[in-house]
Amino acid sequence: MRNHIFLLLSIFNVVISGCSYNIANFGHISTKSLDLSNKNIELVESNAMGKDIEYIIIFPTSQPKIEDGIRDALSKSDADYLTNVSVEYRFFYIPYI
Repeated sequence: MRNHIFLLLSIFNVVISGCSYNIANFGHISTKSLDLSNKNIELVESNAMGKDIEYIIIFPTSQPKIEDGIRDALSKSDADYLTNVSVEYRFFYIPYI
């Protein structure tokens, strides 16, 4: 009986799964053209987060883009560029059976 429960739990964990991958780390990043010679730098927001979400309807509609996630974070925080950026790719899926 224990073997059946263990097998069912193992299959359940494989079927409903999600992962996160660290794609890249950047010191400074922006999607705009900037003149960084200006010495008046001001912290607008700490820990800004941006997302680019793509949906899967039987087949993936497209791939998420780093540029769109950065643009989202810049627009939410009303900033010109981001520092110490970590780009992650997260996904969750329940396969069609």
